[in-house]
Amino acid sequence: MDLPAIASIAALAGIPAALVAARWQTKTAVAQTHAQHESAVHQHHLAARRASYAALIAQATIFRREAWDRAASEPLEPAAMTPAALATFEALALVKLDAPAALLDLVEEVNEQAATLNGYMTCGGSMDDIQAACRELRDAVNAFTKRARESLYGGSGW
Repeated sequence: MDLPAIASIAALAGIPAALVAARWQTKTAVAQTHAQHESAVHQHHLAARRASYAALIAQATIFRREAWDRAASEPLEPAAMTPAALATFEALALVKLDAPAALLDLVEEVNEQAATLNGYMTCGGSMDDIQAACRELRDAVNAFTKRARESLYGGSGW
């Protein structure tokens, strides 16, 4: 056999090896892309959850402060639901859609306390009632905040 024939046989033998290597590289690339995609979806989900928690905490705090100030500064007359109260209930609804089971009891507690405070504000309540409801809402939001932080950063809830 001459040298060109040997080179041709060697080249033909290398084709299957090249195909196996290319297939292995393709599988590795697909696995890496899949892992990157899953990580991106996870990060997006956490960011959305974090944003909904922050909105609830902020709106409930605004509502509580508004109610406290109103109870301390004017004669208490029943009034329509305030934009702060409405925003609190909207934020609660968003959190309920995505909250893990470990947080649902605290979300319901915040909802209950916000509803109680809103009831005093819209149907009438004494200054003591409103201030007590404000403290209860504050405590519920604080408990939610603590467990939400653990859920987001402690590895649970996803």
